Amino acid sequence: MKRPTLNDFAWIREPMRYTQRRLSVGVTVAAHTPPPPRSGLLLAVSDEYFDCEMAITSEDGLEAGLVLYHTDTTFIAIGLTADTVVITSSVMGWSNRWQVGRGDRPSGSTIWAMNRTDEGVAIGYRSNGDDQVNWIGRFTLPGLEKSVSFGPYFTNGGETELNAAIEAFHYRRVE
Repeated sequence: MKRPTLNDFAWIREPMRYTQRRLSVGVTVAAHTPPPPRSGLLLAVSDEYFDCEMAITSEDGLEAGLVLYHTDTTFIAIGLTADTVVITSSVMGWSNRWQVGRGDRPSGSTIWAMNRTDEGVAIGYRSNGDDQVNWIGRFTLPGLEKSVSFGPYFTNGGETELNAAIEAFHYRRVE
């Protein structure tokens, strides 16, 4: 399988509006957009072990992050709002959603990181300009042994539409 680029990502659930360019994606998310799997999902597929990073900037009130996706009933999504880490998971339809307050309040882009090895997939984030990734955890899901679907998601529980942008995507195969 070839190395994915931002152009290889496809919308599984489209947001209200988006503009997709070669190196960036602009997103407008409608008010009252539910959490994954019914939120905007932009996914790519990889069958190799990899490290990747994706820079996402979003307006206050918008939840944005990364999802590791198998089906609508089996996935894990890790996202951030201005003051909360949000974890949404579902395994074969058994769903959970956690919200944990966060002490850091980064400005600008959040750099999302994903690492896939034979031990599972780690998801974390860091602020633009920081070197250290805050790893949320390493996860495995049924059905992801041979390949994974992954990418950003966008949720808006607020009263007005909100905007986000994917500004960079870097992918590196690891042994």
